[in-house]
This record gives sequence, structure tokens and C-alpha cells, in this order.
Amino acid sequence: MPGPRRTPKHVLTARGSNWPTQGHGEVLVPDPADVPLPPEWLPPAARARYAEVVTFLRGASALAESDLPVVIRYAVTWAKWAAAEQRLAAGEEPEFLVTGGRYGDRVVPSPARRTSTEAARELARLERVLGLSPADRVGLGLSAPVPGAEADPMEKLLAEHGHL
Repeated sequence: MPGPRRTPKHVLTARGSNWPTQGHGEVLVPDPADVPLPPEWLPPAARARYAEVVTFLRGASALAESDLPVVIRYAVTWAKWAAAEQRLAAGEEPEFLVTGGRYGDRVVPSPARRTSTEAARELARLERVLGLSPADRVGLGLSAPVPGAEADPMEKLLAEHGHL
């Protein structure tokens, strides 16, 4: 029976491990200028989501170069999910369709409902991979960046006296 899954290298770096500096790990994106822009073929909603996720991961010091294709896939899937949910909310498509068949009528999900459900499953999987939900951040040893948050008072006191 195999053991636990390996911890991603960018998570090890976030935890303070020196493994990635030994030439074995993924390369973290060090500078915001190094983050490539999303591909031009992405729809506008996906481009916006890409920017949000990249900003979040950079703030958590968890954006590795190898994460960028996953972020693109996440953004595309999110745009599909959002479009399907908008069609359903606007009443453009019903939630379910009734189809006739050999054995009588059958209720099946509409194309928009099916797209939404499948995209939601894929989003949940990709969110776990990227650490976008609070539970996944805890499991990966990451914490969400809090804009404008002050440092811990004890850490601030220790830093003032040269103990950190």
C-alpha cells in the first residue's frame, strides 16, 4: 500500500523547507512582473478569474511556475460554470428536460445544468490542487493572505527586541 502523497514543493517552500533550494523543487514565481499574462484566447470572465487566483496565490507565497497551466484550466472551467449558472438563473434554459423514450418519459438535466454540475466537480478538484478553499489551505500548510492585517503583537514585540 503506498504511503501519503508527496507535499508539493511550493508548499514545502512556504513552510520554510530548504528542499527546493537544493535544485530539486519547483520554481516559485519571485516577482509579479514574472507572472505571464493569461493567454489571449481566454474569454474575459476567465481572464478576470485568472488574475484573481494568481493574485491570491502570490499573496500566499504559493504560486509556482508549474501552477500556471492549472490556473488557466481553473479559470476556463470557472467561466463555463458561471455562464451555465447565469443561463439557468435568467431562465434561458430549464433545469430539467422531459424526454420520451421506449420505456416512458424520462427527466434529464438540461445542457446548462449538466455543464454546471460537471464544471462544479472539476472546480472543486482544481481548488483542492491549488489550495483555494480554507480547508485545503490548512491541509497544504498555507494561510490566506489578509490585506491590511497587522502582525501578531507578540511577534512585533520580539522583533523590536531582536529576538526574531
